Amino acid sequence: PILSQLNFSLGSNERIALQGNNGSGKTTFLKALLHDPQITITAGNWHLPDRSKIGYLDQHYQVLPPDKTVLDLISTQTPQLSSQEIRTFLADFLFYTNEQVYTLTKNLSGGEKVRLILALICAKPPTLLILDELTNNLDLETKAYLLQVLNLYNGALIIISHDHDFLSQLRLDQAYQVAKNTLNK
Repeated sequence: PILSQLNFSLGSNERIALQGNNGSGKTTFLKALLHDPQITITAGNWHLPDRSKIGYLDQHYQVLPPDKTVLDLISTQTPQLSSQEIRTFLADFLFYTNEQVYTLTKNLSGGEKVRLILALICAKPPTLLILDELTNNLDLETKAYLLQVLNLYNGALIIISHDHDFLSQLRLDQAYQVAKNTLNK
């Protein structure tokens, strides 16, 4: 087993960080929370909100289909918005130009992918936000912007990051250390 004897709970507005060495089980723990079919849970009880109420940003951006544009994805997620409202919404996530909104996701930079995933999440705000290594591949401007967005978010938050400076600027309630097959406060 990667992790064993866990005792973990998260309040509706609680904000926590998961820290630990690479390969310690942080991402596996998140995938178990998300009921990933590739993860086998051998014991215990899990109670999570409906999957549709969870916003998830994975460290490899696998939630983005490579053959869709930024505009395609947001338009699908927000059919109630007019074209102008969609463009204004995208501008809130730093997608301003036609070139940016018509770019295929496979051609976006890491920072642009993070901003797009957060825009998709914000289009239907979740009650739980799970972010796995979101600061990888980000420039300073995007990091600063993400700090603003995340500090305005009022739901529960679980974040994995090795960026201690970034974590110190979030309104976190607790940090858990994942080490030696356990999860500790």
